Amino acid sequence: MIIDIKNAPKKFKVLLIKELGYKTDGYYVKDKNGKILRDKYTNDKIKIDNMMIFPGKNGPLILDDNVFSVLEYTEEYGDKFIRQVKAQNNL
Repeated sequence: MIIDIKNAPKKFKVLLIKELGYKTDGYYVKDKNGKILRDKYTNDKIKIDNMMIFPGKNGPLILDDNVFSVLEYTEEYGDKFIRQVKAQNNL
């Protein structure tokens, strides 16, 4: 399912991160061990206000909100992502 959370309240984003098994200090997204999560494609630290959550191979994939990461994601997961969008929109 694709849900836009860009303008969601920070409190909602914090709860979502925790529900997915991650941590946060309210600024950065952290892994289960408390280490700041880095974008898979750019190696940028992922801020809670700039995160995007996509379906990945082993669960949710959290990326930084930038064009390069989105392009790289669609290159790697394109077919799966497109099928999911089509199914969600009954296309």
